[in-house]
Amino acid sequence: MPQGTTKVGRFSYGDYCRWPDDERWELIDGEACAIAPAPSRLHQEFTVELTRQIAPSSTTPPDWTRSVCTVSSGP
Repeated sequence: MPQGTTKVGRFSYGDYCRWPDDERWELIDGEACAIAPAPSRLHQEFTVELTRQIAPSSTTPPDWTRSVCTVSSGP
């Protein structure tokens, strides 16, 4: 299911617990929203290496930080 897709209707936490484990969803105020899977390890390693090679040419520090986990409060 593409990111940004929603299931029609209002859902409870019990409904959410019964959904298939191979699909990633968030339940926000009773509305089900599909979420994208985490990037693969290869993608993350490539991004880090690309950043490592580009960073020395930058004259200003990046305005982001690398983290293990990102937590969002929703839209």
